[in-house]
Amino acid sequence: MPDDIHQFSVTYQEDQFLFGCLDEQPQSGVFLATEYLLTLANVLAAAKIRLGSLQGTPLPDAITGLVGMLEELFSAHDKLLAQEALDYERVRRELKEAVDKLSGGDDGPKRA
Repeated sequence: MPDDIHQFSVTYQEDQFLFGCLDEQPQSGVFLATEYLLTLANVLAAAKIRLGSLQGTPLPDAITGLVGMLEELFSAHDKLLAQEALDYERVRRELKEAVDKLSGGDDGPKRA
């Protein structure tokens, strides 16, 4: 886990969003529900297919900028998920080793 853990305090909530502040800062932020994030990824994929069919047609800067921002969001999210998976695997291994030590490993419980 990263050493710089932050606290997100929820100040307002809707079905797919949590609004709040990070580390009691005055600026607000938003937390996206997993379902919403998956829907957003599907919409982005569909939009990229549609935009790809417009070969040779210049796209407005706002569209390319929006696609780029969403791709950056999903790239950061993918990195976070990969790190979380590694962290969970490390914790699982540590717990298994602790249980194995307590139970005597594969040979059964240790006898005194």
